[in-house]
Amino acid sequence: MTSQTQTTRSPKGQEKHNRMVEAVAKELVRKGFLIKADSIEWSDGVPPVLGENFKPDIIAFKDSIFHIIEVETCSTFQSAETAHQLQIFSGKGKTTVIVPTVCRSRTDLVLKMRESLREWGLQSVKIGTCDPATGKVELPREMDA
Repeated sequence: MTSQTQTTRSPKGQEKHNRMVEAVAKELVRKGFLIKADSIEWSDGVPPVLGENFKPDIIAFKDSIFHIIEVETCSTFQSAETAHQLQIFSGKGKTTVIVPTVCRSRTDLVLKMRESLREWGLQSVKIGTCDPATGKVELPREMDA
């Protein structure tokens, strides 16, 4: 995500974020999506700004369906900024948030993210995971075809 008010990640956190964006982008291409990706050197370009100066990490197209994918790290997945950008993105297309599989030995991130989405009134936002160490990506069922 890019914005003027971007949550500051540590250099290590930004590196993990970028590895996750790259892993998700490659997995989507493998599944037949056309994509644009931010935060990494992606040959097909970067996503457009979609509102309030927020640019999603990935936009993906397949079968005339527009998907917006936002990748979050351990330090950002429950932030107010994440809530705000997901609210904006969910009004523009099918939206998925990707969270790490594990943060500091915590494995309940999908449950925590689901609870946050419910609190934010964003039950339509889907959740996927990515292991920044291995690049293993789990996408929501509707994207996993």
